[in-house]
Amino acid sequence: MRLRLFISIVLISLLSSILVTAQDEAIPITVGTYFGEITDANPIDRYSFEGLEGQEIVITMDALVNSNLDATLNLLDSNGELVQTDDDSGENRNARIIFTPRISDTFTIEALRYQSNPPLTTGSYVLTLSITGDTGSGIDPLNIPPDFGVDFETTIFDTSVSGTFATGDNLQYYVVGAQQGDFTRVELTTSSSLVANIRILSRINQTLSVISRTARNTPTEEVIFATIPQTGWYLIEVEREAGSGTYTLSPNLISDTLLSAETPTQAAFSADTEALTFVFNGTINERVFVNLTVLEGQNIVPEISIFDLNQNLLEQRSSEGAQVRVNLNVPRSSPYIVEVSNLRASIGTFELQLRRVPVDISKLPIIEADYNENYEDTISNDNPIDYYRFSGKAGELVTVEMTTVGNSNLLDPYLILGDSTLNELIFNDNASASRAARIAQFALPADGDYFIIATRAGLSRGSTTGAYELEITVGEIQLEMGELTATLTWEGEADLNLFVQTPSYTVSWANPNEPEGGILQIDSNTGCETPTAQPIEHIYWEDNTEVGDYTIWVWYQDACRMASETPFNLTVTYQNETIFVSTSGEGDQVSVSNGERYEASIRLTDSGNSFVVNRGTITTPSPQQTASQGGDTLIVYGDTISGSITDEVFAQFYQFEGNEGDAVMITVQRVTNDLDPIAVLRDSRDINLARNDDVNPNNRNSELIYTLPADGRYVIAVTRYGVRDGTTTGNYSLSLSLLASIEDEAE
Repeated sequence: MRLRLFISIVLISLLSSILVTAQDEAIPITVGTYFGEITDANPIDRYSFEGLEGQEIVITMDALVNSNLDATLNLLDSNGELVQTDDDSGENRNARIIFTPRISDTFTIEALRYQSNPPLTTGSYVLTLSITGDTGSGIDPLNIPPDFGVDFETTIFDTSVSGTFATGDNLQYYVVGAQQGDFTRVELTTSSSLVANIRILSRINQTLSVISRTARNTPTEEVIFATIPQTGWYLIEVEREAGSGTYTLSPNLISDTLLSAETPTQAAFSADTEALTFVFNGTINERVFVNLTVLEGQNIVPEISIFDLNQNLLEQRSSEGAQVRVNLNVPRSSPYIVEVSNLRASIGTFELQLRRVPVDISKLPIIEADYNENYEDTISNDNPIDYYRFSGKAGELVTVEMTTVGNSNLLDPYLILGDSTLNELIFNDNASASRAARIAQFALPADGDYFIIATRAGLSRGSTTGAYELEITVGEIQLEMGELTATLTWEGEADLNLFVQTPSYTVSWANPNEPEGGILQIDSNTGCETPTAQPIEHIYWEDNTEVGDYTIWVWYQDACRMASETPFNLTVTYQNETIFVSTSGEGDQVSVSNGERYEASIRLTDSGNSFVVNRGTITTPSPQQTASQGGDTLIVYGDTISGSITDEVFAQFYQFEGNEGDAVMITVQRVTNDLDPIAVLRDSRDINLARNDDVNPNNRNSELIYTLPADGRYVIAVTRYGVRDGTTTGNYSLSLSLLASIEDEAE
């Protein structure tokens, strides 16, 4: 399962905004949306832009939800003369300036608060600059697509396009124009011989950033959503993962209407319209009510459904009358989809009204927390979420880790870091290939209070329970030194991973803690799920190093946010002496591109000496090497995961944590084509424990039941009859179930 970074503060999304701090110099901006915060220490932000004679310039400054900021705007010309000022022309206490320059000039915007005596209001805001009229040299954001630095085809919403991947062709691009606030859905369907994925990218300050969120992902279909942060052109990337073949890409504009609590929304049913879709942004624990009133029409039976971005149905209600209402206790801070249907083929108009009861943070059971402290508690069905609050300063590197307590604990920890109003900044489910959750070295964006939400996968709707320990630290993580260490550092958001193969085992994100020695202390950006301000991976052995050859890989496994070729530094020490540093033949930094692997090796002798065997080569692993050597996908009890077997990838691998006495059932079912699946259970050293080909002579699916002999890590291999030489291919579903445990028998 590919989990992607998703930061959601408001629906127009901090994924593509610029978080602004106090400054003396004005920040140059263009048409778009920008975010900032007014505090007592930072009472004013300044921005500059180019305005042309005759243009209509509109500047708005709106306080974010749960902010008490009384916004004020000043507009100055290049001489510093005040051109216009505004306090409350926007809705509520927000500010808006509408201005037409008489001459072309460089203008400065001052974003501040109403100057009461003393000034009392503070909070976060969104500043929007829009320019219409004579656009001069291309200010119109939808005039022509910009140069994204890649070849692309231009497409439009609600029109499907087809493409083909041949072996060796890994990336294809499409560009679509969209308006700020558009809610988009893009679907990719592939032939059975092709495995591919998609993402939507926005260009911000000459860099490309992912703004989409994956909602459904199977071997032959992926669906993503995105809210367009500002009017302009957006890049749709199609990436081939394995195989070759054809695909269909369908970008759709789901809704250009955002539900507002201030203004009702009117729309109409037609005889051929199955459903209309709207969007609102919710905050965790907020109570939201969506009311529908039929204005005109007969025989209308309205139905309201609320979905999350993964298309999970959260609430639904219909009515034979003229009104229907559905309410939702918002499970997490995120955008939500409201689908309105008419259960009869009739026409008419209706009005939607969004009402919300904001969460009263003062009434939450908040645990006041401090840096460098540990906390213990229990997640249960009665108490699925714990709230921790701490104070931090802009730029501080915060690390939070949530781990289970006790070997038989089935809790699947989940961490969310939010701002002072519970808007999400970052989240993590599984750190490395474990159930532990970790947010590593996250740089706080501003001074103030922050919330740590300690919960479980699925949050209040989840099912796992158990005790946990929460650790909060600040600053750069201090690396543990030992007899042997390997340290990898780089810059950016690429997913580089460090692997060290000893003569007996491998230490990596997939096996971070080897009982006989070798510990991955920190891993950054694995699976693109925990972006780290200063990416680093560090593996160390306190002692117990084996004699023999050690192979070290630096593997660029995922581009995450469209990172390009990435330079890195790899340093290996033995007995406190540096024995290897990665450099090119000219002594420069080595770089790897997505999919490439840097390979080096050292040898430790029985006399306590060491020397370099391979000073570093770059290879491109095959699809099967990637599946076999790149780390096993995590699966937990109760999970069902989709996968695919092709001629290029004839075996896939998954791992889980089990306890002695656990009776587990593993099932693999064919989904498409003629696949004849085989399931194999192995221990952590890849020794086969159990194997099943066919459930029975009439059923070629695979199923095995086995009682685990010890606590530890186990591996499930899914392959096909004939393995490498087999001929069947297709998609499958893998399920892992816990039938019984020693604790169950004791009870």
